[in-house]
Amino acid sequence: MRVFIGICFVFLTSQIYAQETVDLHQAFQIVLQNSPQAAFLQKQKEVADAQIKVEEQRNNPSFVAEDTRSQPNYFLGAGYLFELGGKRSKRIDVARNEAAIAAAEYRKGLFDLRREVRLAFFGLLQSSEKQKEFSASRDLATRLHDVAQQRFEAGEVARLEVLSAEVELKQRENEARQADAEQLAALMELNALLNRPLQDQLQLSTTLQQQPAALNLDWLITRGMAQNYELQSVLQEVKAEEARLALVHAERIPDLDTEGGTEIHDAEHEYGWRFSLRMELPIFNRKSGEIFHSNAQIAALKAQQQATEQKLKADISGAYIKYQAASFQAQNYTTQILPEAQELEQLAEDSYKEGKTGILSVIEAQRNVRQIRLEYLDALMQLQTAIADLETAAGVELE
Repeated sequence: MRVFIGICFVFLTSQIYAQETVDLHQAFQIVLQNSPQAAFLQKQKEVADAQIKVEEQRNNPSFVAEDTRSQPNYFLGAGYLFELGGKRSKRIDVARNEAAIAAAEYRKGLFDLRREVRLAFFGLLQSSEKQKEFSASRDLATRLHDVAQQRFEAGEVARLEVLSAEVELKQRENEARQADAEQLAALMELNALLNRPLQDQLQLSTTLQQQPAALNLDWLITRGMAQNYELQSVLQEVKAEEARLALVHAERIPDLDTEGGTEIHDAEHEYGWRFSLRMELPIFNRKSGEIFHSNAQIAALKAQQQATEQKLKADISGAYIKYQAASFQAQNYTTQILPEAQELEQLAEDSYKEGKTGILSVIEAQRNVRQIRLEYLDALMQLQTAIADLETAAGVELE
C-alpha cells in the first residue's frame, strides 16, 4: 500500500512540475489565443466592425393616428422618411473606413504585445543563462576554496589565501541567490503574458543567439511602407475623411418626409384620403462649414502622411543600423573575446595549482571572465531588443 501511494505521489508530482516546451513562434500563438490583452484588442476591432451593421439599417416607417373634435374627427395613416442623395451608402462607407482604421490600430496593439512577448521570452532566456553562469562561478569559487584549503593544510600557502577564497565563495553564493530570484521574476512575467499560472515551469526551446535570416534594408523599407500599421492608419484616416466629405455633400440634399392615410367621419365623406410631403429647404445652411472643415482635415492628414512616410524610413534605417551593430557585437564576443577570456582563466587556475601565482590572480581572472560572459549575455539581449525595435519600426514580423 505504501509503495502504491509513493508511486502515485511521484506521478502526480511529475505532472504538476512537468515543463511545457515552447519556442518563440509558439509563444506568439499562445498569446494570440489565450491572452486577455489580445482578446481586448479583438473586441475593440469587433466594435468598429459592428458600427457597419448600425449604418446598414434602414429607417422605420411611422404609424399616425389622430382624434380631434373638428371634422374629420379621425385620421389613420403611415409615414416614411426617404433619404435622398445616397446618404445611407455613404454612411456605410464612412463606417467601413473607420473599421479599417480600427484594424490598423488592432495590428499596432498586436505588434506592441508581440514586442512585450519577445522581450519577456528572451529576458527569461537571459536570466536563465545568467543563473547558470553564477552557478558555475559559485562552483569555481568552491573548487578554488578547496584547492586553497588543501595547500594551506600542506603548509604551502598562508591562511590569508583561504580567507580570500572564502570571501569570494560567499560573494558568488549571494550572486547565485540573486540570479535565482531574477530568473523566477522573468518566468512570472512571461507566464503572465501567456496567461499561465505565474510559477509554472516553462522550457524554452529557442536560444538567446537566435536572429532572423539575412535582412536587407531596402526590403525592410519596402515592406514597411506597405505594411506599417502607423502609416496604414494615416492612409485609412484620409480615406475615412474623404468618405465623410462625400457624406456631407450628400447631406446637402434634403430628405423627403411622406405621410398618407384615411380621414374618417368628415361632413361630406365618411372616408377620405390625405397625403402630404415635407422637405427641408436648404436656404440658410448648405453645409459649407462642414465641407470647409473636412477639406482642411484631408489636407492636414495628407501632410501627416508625408511626414509619417519620411519618419518611417528614418526609423527603419536607424533600427537596422542598431541591429547590425548589435549583431556584430554578439558575434565578436562569440568568435574572439570569450575564447580568449576562457583561455586566460584556465591558465590562471593551472598556474595557481602549480604554485606559480597567488590566489588573488586566479580570483581576478575568474572575475574578469565572469564579467565578460555577463556582458556577452547583455549583448545578446541587446541584439534581441534591436530585433524587436526593427520589427516594431517596420511593422513586419521577424522570426
